Amino acid sequence: MEDVRNTIFLLEKQYNSFIDQERDWNFFVGLADYVSFLKENSNLESKFRGLVKKREEEYKILDDYEKEAVKEVEKIKTELLKKIKLKKLNFEELSKGLAYLKDCEQGVVDPTYYKSSRIENGIRRIIKYLVKNGHTSLVKEYIPKDFVFQDDYSLDEFDYKLHLSDFCDNLQLRQAKMFELKDKRLTELWGALDKLYLLRRIMFKERGYTDTKRFSELSEELRLISNDGDNYSYVAVASLYAQDQKGEKFSSSNHSEIKEFKKSNYKLYATRIHNYLLKKISEKEEVVLYDLNANYKNGILSFQNKEIDFNDKPNQKDLLATLFKNVKKNWFYDEIQEDWDEIGIDKAKYPKDYWRKFYSAGDDINKAIAIKTQVEDFIIKDATQKGRIRVNPKYI
Repeated sequence: MEDVRNTIFLLEKQYNSFIDQERDWNFFVGLADYVSFLKENSNLESKFRGLVKKREEEYKILDDYEKEAVKEVEKIKTELLKKIKLKKLNFEELSKGLAYLKDCEQGVVDPTYYKSSRIENGIRRIIKYLVKNGHTSLVKEYIPKDFVFQDDYSLDEFDYKLHLSDFCDNLQLRQAKMFELKDKRLTELWGALDKLYLLRRIMFKERGYTDTKRFSELSEELRLISNDGDNYSYVAVASLYAQDQKGEKFSSSNHSEIKEFKKSNYKLYATRIHNYLLKKISEKEEVVLYDLNANYKNGILSFQNKEIDFNDKPNQKDLLATLFKNVKKNWFYDEIQEDWDEIGIDKAKYPKDYWRKFYSAGDDINKAIAIKTQVEDFIIKDATQKGRIRVNPKYI
């Protein structure tokens, strides 16, 4: 049980370290680290088996359709090449078309496309060249009924209208399944998981990404985000300063050159997967999930299913009482002193180092909380006389 609680605590801590980052680049780096944390923790990654199985089942259907679709288009190709050979046809465009078909089959052209689609594209080009050069009779069964060849422009229309899926049932089924999965990737949890794994591969430049062009495009998106939308080699700080001067703020969610890595989308993917994990971890263990939102009442801080008593520590107790009057506020030290004066504490004239008691109380609060929860940054502060102190926003 304690191991499960610790896993949930570490998972929540990792998630909260990035989810509310204001700068987009910090968000994506933190998210990539979060995914690495999941992959490196076998207990967590095992929770994804159900999602992975669902995805594999879906893609097996697609792969089965593809195997049959390849047989269908290869049959058409064989029949077409046989007709060309019997007619002893030989002209320049046909030779180019045959070479293109060979490149399509071997994956030289459009290597990331399905093989059935590549062969279909090669066949369509040959059919187009045959029609253009007066050999329509050889391929009449594939010609759209309303098509009349007039000029090269009409060939573009022909290219648009000709679909071998009209003659290949499995090719049609595979195409339909592909569009179905495109939609499911946006709604199914396995689609969100795939997106997170994609970010990690691109962020850390992992090997095995087959589409090198796509890899370069996505890497460029991350480079753009790291520079806060600056396309040039200026440092991000200068870019941020320029945006601040204009009253603008970079956002990957609405930047025209960023198509994949939009923060708003990836925040949703991360939250869905995180919540799924919490549910899977706790459903068999009957664990009450940690409530990261801290509460303070009558000297007792309730935080992460722990109660920490500050009643015998006056400065710490009073500091928490003040901070929790407006827990989202970043308090100046003199504001705290004024609040303490109002309730009858330390009415003497402020000494020069009056702020030190608040600073030290903050340290002591963090130490007490760390002993119980391992959280070491519950209170955040700075050391200057006009400095501020507050409850860390991650925990409120």
